[in-house]
Amino acid sequence: MTHRFTLYFIVPFIILSCNNYPDGQISAFDVSGMTSINGEEVCIDTDIMSPRSLYLFKDRLFLIDKYEDMNVTMISLDDYSSSRVLPSGNGPHEFLRIASFHSTIDNTSLGVYDNRKQKYVTYKTEEEYKFSDETLIDEIKVTPIDGTYTLIPYKDGYIANGAFDNNMFTYMNMDFSVINSFGQYPGDNASQGTHEFFQKNQTVIHVNHNSCTFVAAGVYNDWLTFYKEVDNRFVLSKEYFTYDSDVTTSSTSIQGITQISNKENENTVRGYRALCSSSNYIYALYWGIKSVDIGSPNNKCYILKFTNNGDYINGYIVEDLLRYIAVDEEDEYLYAITFSQTENEVLMKYKL
Repeated sequence: MTHRFTLYFIVPFIILSCNNYPDGQISAFDVSGMTSINGEEVCIDTDIMSPRSLYLFKDRLFLIDKYEDMNVTMISLDDYSSSRVLPSGNGPHEFLRIASFHSTIDNTSLGVYDNRKQKYVTYKTEEEYKFSDETLIDEIKVTPIDGTYTLIPYKDGYIANGAFDNNMFTYMNMDFSVINSFGQYPGDNASQGTHEFFQKNQTVIHVNHNSCTFVAAGVYNDWLTFYKEVDNRFVLSKEYFTYDSDVTTSSTSIQGITQISNKENENTVRGYRALCSSSNYIYALYWGIKSVDIGSPNNKCYILKFTNNGDYINGYIVEDLLRYIAVDEEDEYLYAITFSQTENEVLMKYKL
């Protein structure tokens, strides 16, 4: 089978207030029962340049932050010492653009997905976390089907978001044959399935392997949807939604590569920013802030906690904007990278 794969690049036009929710409410959730939490900065001596993702695996935090020929900052949670790992390049155990990390179901090995080299590399993990021939388990060539934006491993296959006919998500085998396409956007979905529609209604996605739960959250809307995998099919278990995306989308083609861009306006709202989970719970980072207000001094964000079935439990209020989050397996501490347009971003630790 031949798989077509076209590269799609997100080219944002950002206009740098808050969304007009009823008093005491953000998105579909009541803030009156939420707890305000304060954090402490950790890894003070570690430089954070241009972070793109945060992932917690066992006793290590992996921060995708490419600079000085290395792609990742690895942080020990024992003493918060850090080291730079996974060099940039075309050689063995080198990566051009790491998109994400993923652990295997048994939590014994760590997968690294490079969406520029189109490969998924798995290493067995030891105390020293070496990424070399002696710890290499597998290296798989990744050739996603046309329309794929974000790809995450799940069991013996992958789940992707993107432009897939009339669905938002697709579950694929290792050979990228489709097992199950699913996901209907609950708002204005007249053009669902096109790349322009997905760019306007793009999502962040996450899988909890322990509970066979897939979660997606809107970047420019507040769609939050939970699916459970049953017999190789993903079935909707819960979803929340109160407002549509308000951005203008356009596309151009340069030398056969389609570039799709969003132009934000004074009513554009930044919705969900990140998802993470422990074995027992799902956490969603929500802003709910208009783009024109992102530089305001009094912004806050919300950490929303759910069961694996998508039932809302409670929330936490952070008097600052966070970019990425990760939670430990005991649901005791949340780690986060702050968001700032003017100052250095830092790693914070919050007790839940």
